[in-house]
Amino acid sequence: MGANRDDSGSRQSVWAQSVDFNSRLPSDGEILGRVTSYEFSVLALFSCTVVLSVTDLLTTTMALHDGLREGNIMLLGIASAMNLTFFQAIATTKLGFILGTAVLAFLGIKSNLLTTRKIIFGSMAAFVVLLLLVSLNNLILIF
Repeated sequence: MGANRDDSGSRQSVWAQSVDFNSRLPSDGEILGRVTSYEFSVLALFSCTVVLSVTDLLTTTMALHDGLREGNIMLLGIASAMNLTFFQAIATTKLGFILGTAVLAFLGIKSNLLTTRKIIFGSMAAFVVLLLLVSLNNLILIF
């Protein structure tokens, strides 16, 4: 900020570096610090996917326990081809679905292309709606 004299009597400039204490505070268009609204939305959709997948797994298990039959031919084929119980086949497919949406969420957050972000957001929103409808159908059948 000011000038100092060294031992030889010449002036040396000393500059103070400014520190931005507000750098960790959210700026316009950001939620929760450095997370943008798009990233927050994608993470929220991923969280909904996880919750609804677990709900679907539990409600399907309850429905099967009550004597209902599974109508998904693909799950029945996976169970017989891999020598898994039906519950193991459902749990495996749900885990794969969750891992797939995690990859989508990661790609959406890391992408700088607007078209890619829109496609991933739309896909994840469609998955959430689909899982919500399946879970509601299972709940209606159980109760």
